[in-house]
Amino acid sequence: MPIWSAADRKRSKPASKLARQYFIESGQPQRQRFIARRQSYHGNTLGALAAGGNTWRREPYAPLLSSAFSHVTPAFAYHEKARR
Repeated sequence: MPIWSAADRKRSKPASKLARQYFIESGQPQRQRFIARRQSYHGNTLGALAAGGNTWRREPYAPLLSSAFSHVTPAFAYHEKARR
């Protein structure tokens, strides 16, 4: 269930809570993972740092961060295309 927002980083926490509540109420409580992009920034709270993909920001707080987040490669639409 993707949650789209503008640049407002304060939407990370409510979005993750909304997604979790949705799966609980739809009878799928086993769905407990979140997918985020590497090199993403979602804010400075512990929850936002767990979602964020910046390794250097996460490193000092790693023992405190949730393991419910998986990080995938950012989408670079033109990364592998040859120049013309």
